[in-house]
Amino acid sequence: VTGRPVPGVQIDHVLVSEDFTARDARFLTMEGSDHRALLVTLALHR
Repeated sequence: VTGRPVPGVQIDHVLVSEDFTARDARFLTMEGSDHRALLVTLALHR
């Protein structure tokens, strides 16, 4: 990867099959890291 990062550009994604729906998504601060975790709650269709 070259160049400078662009502030505000979303780079984290969660891909799921049509068997699931994303119900909630949030970022968590990771102690000791300059990155954040992405926590997603999924619902399974029956």
